[in-house]
Amino acid sequence: MNFEPGHKKIGGRAKGTPNKLTREAIEILERLGCNPIEGMARIAQGDVPCRVCRGKGKTLYQPARGKELAERTCESCYGRGLEIITPELSGKMYAELAQYIFPKRKAIEHTVTETGPDFNKMTPKQHAAYDHAEEILRAAGVKLS
Repeated sequence: MNFEPGHKKIGGRAKGTPNKLTREAIEILERLGCNPIEGMARIAQGDVPCRVCRGKGKTLYQPARGKELAERTCESCYGRGLEIITPELSGKMYAELAQYIFPKRKAIEHTVTETGPDFNKMTPKQHAAYDHAEEILRAAGVKLS
């Protein structure tokens, strides 16, 4: 029995229900306590703890064989305790986040058919103004085609 226009939909997934893969992905992220939007926002703002020193700004190292471990400024984050985020990565994250707030705009195609003014449609006053503008440009050293 085929679907006929005007009849009620029977069976299938309810409208607005996420499919199985989407539902599984959401469950995994929730179980891990991972919020991708929050993560992108933190990266965009440069608020990501350093993975080497874990946000402390200091790391342990061994100055020489047999000597005790010493502490020094983290060489990855230079003691800031935060990952160094490049401007390119920060910009990408802001662009990704903007999609959730602002609608995307469609590109508008525009073609130009005329290359200059239509002298046949100009009034005598417009002709005089055009000629005067050409004189000023030539006096200023601008080459006109």
